[in-house]
Amino acid sequence: MNTQSYIASGVLEAYALGKLSEAEKMDVERLVAIYPELKAYLDRLNEQSKGEVRGGMDLKEALSKIEESERDAFIRVVEDSPNIQIKRMNTTSRWPLILVLLLITSLAMNVFFYGRMKTSQAKIKEVGAQNSEMAYKIESELEEIDHLKSKMAHFLNTNNLHVRMSGSDLSPAAYANVFWDKNTKAVFLSADNLPKPPKGHQYQLWAIEEGKAPVDAGVIEYSPWIQQLKTIEGTVKTFAVTLEKEGGNAVASTDQTYVIGNLENY
Repeated sequence: MNTQSYIASGVLEAYALGKLSEAEKMDVERLVAIYPELKAYLDRLNEQSKGEVRGGMDLKEALSKIEESERDAFIRVVEDSPNIQIKRMNTTSRWPLILVLLLITSLAMNVFFYGRMKTSQAKIKEVGAQNSEMAYKIESELEEIDHLKSKMAHFLNTNNLHVRMSGSDLSPAAYANVFWDKNTKAVFLSADNLPKPPKGHQYQLWAIEEGKAPVDAGVIEYSPWIQQLKTIEGTVKTFAVTLEKEGGNAVASTDQTYVIGNLENY
């Protein structure tokens, strides 16, 4: 048995004050008879109870003060001996233990909910990424639809003369479409399948009349959208697209012709 723990429990003080039940008193008397350390401590308590303690207080008053200022001093129970069972004193407050349990519970719940929050945040980010990807796809499809609608409008416009330009030996798979308004003479181009121009270069459209040098019809932005270029007058027979330096050239680089097409019945 750990006699020091037993002494620290305050049971002997409670015995000296007569606050134990008969069964508890019998346990104390039995242990005091077995352990000299307990008997000596109880004897000192009995001696002190006859005189002054702590600056003039008798033992009962001193213990009363201890109960008020240190309310957990008498709740310790000796647990290392199966033969000893000490009841908690009724005057002992359970609040310190309750507060500790509440603190532990609060910390555990904080950890639990923090983990749930992190999991939820990860799911939100995942859903957000999926939604962003879906929104991008929808936007791209809507743009494609708008492009097709615009292109179809030019095909259906009876004022337009249409020229499909096919790929040359430089890019056999390339093609583009030109729409030339007979009334306004405005030229529109759809760069449907031109390879991306190298850095520092740009495609340029040329209008060609029979027996004359190609006329600049405008530089082309690398974009799937239909572009309005320059206004072209005259009896154009052919349209062609060449690769030029960025900003275009005044004279066509005919050896860099990528697509070309003839205007029929005009």
